[in-house]
Amino acid sequence: MSPIVIHVGRQHDGCAYELNPRSRAEIKRRFPEARMAPSVFVGYDTQSDFESLHGPMWRQIAMLLAGLSWSQIEEMGGIEIYDPVHDERRKVA
Repeated sequence: MSPIVIHVGRQHDGCAYELNPRSRAEIKRRFPEARMAPSVFVGYDTQSDFESLHGPMWRQIAMLLAGLSWSQIEEMGGIEIYDPVHDERRKVA
């Protein structure tokens, strides 16, 4: 199973998260009742806060975006955070 891919866009005051279109379509197919959020924004004071502040919240961010429980997300293969600007991927258990 492929993980749910979440794109992250870093800004000077935080990050905007959204589902990859393919992941969004797969969630709709498997869980038609899911109430997905189009995006989630989480702020921070400095860029260095990104990993330390946001990393522990990625599961909650994924649940908000996908409209699924963590166990449903695990059924789909977990999540992967992808930063397209820096071409960086981070698999989250």
